[in-house]
Amino acid sequence: TSFFNNQLARIDSLSIRNIAPQNYINSVLSQSGEKQSDWTTRLYHNEYYVYFRSIIWRWFQHFSLSTLFLKGDLNPQHNAPNTGAFILFDALFLILGLIKIIREKLNSQKSFLIFWAVLSPLSSAFTVEPVNFVRTLPFFIPLIIIMAIGLNNILERINFRVLLIFIFFYLVSYLYFIDQYIIHGSKKNVAWQYGYKQVIEKVAPIQSKYQKIYIAKGEDQAYIFFLFYPKINPDKVRFVDINNILDTPQSQSLYILPFWYISKINIPHYEVVDQVNNLDRLTIFKIVELK
Repeated sequence: TSFFNNQLARIDSLSIRNIAPQNYINSVLSQSGEKQSDWTTRLYHNEYYVYFRSIIWRWFQHFSLSTLFLKGDLNPQHNAPNTGAFILFDALFLILGLIKIIREKLNSQKSFLIFWAVLSPLSSAFTVEPVNFVRTLPFFIPLIIIMAIGLNNILERINFRVLLIFIFFYLVSYLYFIDQYIIHGSKKNVAWQYGYKQVIEKVAPIQSKYQKIYIAKGEDQAYIFFLFYPKINPDKVRFVDINNILDTPQSQSLYILPFWYISKINIPHYEVVDQVNNLDRLTIFKIVELK
C-alpha cells in the first residue's frame, strides 16, 4: 500500500494539472477586462482549453529543431550543452528519410513507423515538463530508423569523393558534440548537484564536535548524497526548509547553507567554519557553526 501511494504521489507531482491554469486565465482576463461569468470566458478561457493547448504545445515541442538538434530538453543531465538528442548533421538524414517515405507508397511497416513517432511523445506531453528525454526514449527509435533510411538513400546515390567530403563534415559535427560533452558538460555544476559530496568530505572529520547537522532542504534531494556517501552519522543530520532553518537556532550545531543565505543570518554568535566552491571557483555552500 505504501509503495502504491508513493507511486500515486509521484504521478500527481508530474501531472500536467500542476501548470496552474487558473493563473493563466486570471492573467488573460485582467488584460481583456472580461469576467469569469462571460460566455467567451467559459468557452475560450476555461481550464480544459488551457490543458488542451498545453498538451498540444508539449507534443509539438518534441518535433522542434531546438529539441532534437540544438538544445535538447530542460534537464541538463539529459544532454550535452548546446546540443539536442542528435547532432546537427543528423537533421539531414531525418529530412531525406522523411522525403523517401513520403514519396514511396505507404505499407504496413512505414505506417507503423509514422504512428510510432507521432504517438510516443504523448507520455511526456501529459506531464508538467514540456519535454523530458527519459519519458520519451521510445520516440527516438522511429526517428533513428527514418535517419537510417535517409542515410541509405545518400549512400546509394553519391560517389566515393563526395562520400569523403560528407564524412569529413559529419566528423566535424560529431567532434563539436564531443567537445560539448567532455569539456563543457563536465562543468555543469547545477546539472549534477555539484558540492554535496565536497560538503560531506569537509563535515565528516569534524562531525563529533556537534550535536546536530542541519542542511537546507531544496528540490535537489540532497539526502541521496548523504545516504550514498555514508561518512556522516545519519542520526545527526536534519534536512530543514530553507525558509525555516534558523527559526529556532540550535547551539553546538552545524549548518550547511547556500552562500547567499549568509547575509540573512541575524544571529550574533556564529562562525563560518568552511566553504565549498564549484568548478568555476565560485562559492556555493557555507558551513556555519552556531555557538
